Amino acid sequence: MSVKLFADNDFIRIDRSHLVHISYIKGLDLRSGVTFVKLSNQKELAVPRRKSASIRALLAS
Repeated sequence: MSVKLFADNDFIRIDRSHLVHISYIKGLDLRSGVTFVKLSNQKELAVPRRKSASIRALLAS
């Protein structure tokens, strides 16, 4: 499953409930086999397994 980018590649849909601006993503964390996106407001969002590899690749580039 690919990751959809919105509005000139500024936003990433993490899951059905979360659309995040790329500038607010501060990093990724892998714990117990689950990938989390760390945000600038200290929150963490769990990334669905099907999107995990796509989001890691997108943020690595």
